[in-house]
Amino acid sequence: MDVCGGATLHIASQLRTSIVGDYCEAMAAALAVYDYIITFADEVQHIWRRKKRGFAFIFLLNRANTWGICISLMMRALQSYHDSRCTKARHA
Repeated sequence: MDVCGGATLHIASQLRTSIVGDYCEAMAAALAVYDYIITFADEVQHIWRRKKRGFAFIFLLNRANTWGICISLMMRALQSYHDSRCTKARHA
């Protein structure tokens, strides 16, 4: 009985850690989106209204990469949230 109880506690602990990690990833993505929104006017003024040079292309690649990471983090967090709700509904 003790072995099974310990395994259950271990699994529950890992699940909680996973959920907390998902929420932290979603929060980081939301923070990146917020940063993009509040700095967009500066970006337009300092990057896109000037003569295009190599750094503008690198900046664009970096921005696209950041958006890709944010979208993937949000999708992962939403999938985890959906999975946990479906599991709860099945057991109810």
